[in-house]
Amino acid sequence: MSELVSSDNEPQLRIRINVSRSVKGVYSFDVTVEGTNVPLKKILETHDRVVAELKKRYPDAEVA
Repeated sequence: MSELVSSDNEPQLRIRINVSRSVKGVYSFDVTVEGTNVPLKKILETHDRVVAELKKRYPDAEVA
């Protein structure tokens, strides 16, 4: 097991991605980006960039 150790003021981004496929084969995904000591603009830009990449990989996916 690894442990992440950082100082209290160090900027951190956490990106969570969930991709699922229905019984009918339809993909859907949702993305969560959390930031500590990171400007909101950077969090939103990161979210948009991840969503754009997922849309390329799963063009017919439903976005949750």
